[in-house]
Amino acid sequence: NLFESGRVREARAEHESLIAHAERLQQPLYLHFADAWRAKWDETAGSFDEAIALAERSQQLALDAGMPYAQSNFDGQLFALERDRGRLRGLAGTVRERLGDAAALPVWRAGLVLAMLDDDAASHARAREEFAALTRDDAAAVPHDLFWLGAICLLAEACGRLGAVEQA
Repeated sequence: NLFESGRVREARAEHESLIAHAERLQQPLYLHFADAWRAKWDETAGSFDEAIALAERSQQLALDAGMPYAQSNFDGQLFALERDRGRLRGLAGTVRERLGDAAALPVWRAGLVLAMLDDDAASHARAREEFAALTRDDAAAVPHDLFWLGAICLLAEACGRLGAVEQA
């Protein structure tokens, strides 16, 4: 919450506290969260190779902790890293194939819109259709859940790329 509200200094301090507790307890779940945030900090600093290595380590810790959403979480981290590196072209099909039913989540649908916008004209047309479906009725298709902010941010980025003033 601190990070999302722009209180970065406080978020970093809380992260340091999390790291200290995780290292003291040596519980895979807490170590996973600590590494996932380390990866996010590296991503925001442009240290992509380090972020990927931390994301991989974080995923293994999540699997060790028995987290049911470990793979989806990891896929989300990789997707964000690829987006930030400008490497979404050709990724939409891979994402759909890898996620299966999980690709129906609005946050993934919004991410796929961006990936399709980087592809060919046919994909661009499908991106516009999906974008319209997600933003219809003030984005009613996007539930106010854990993934809402991420989905809305991705849709806002798509608004800019599509010049969708009304939906913005």
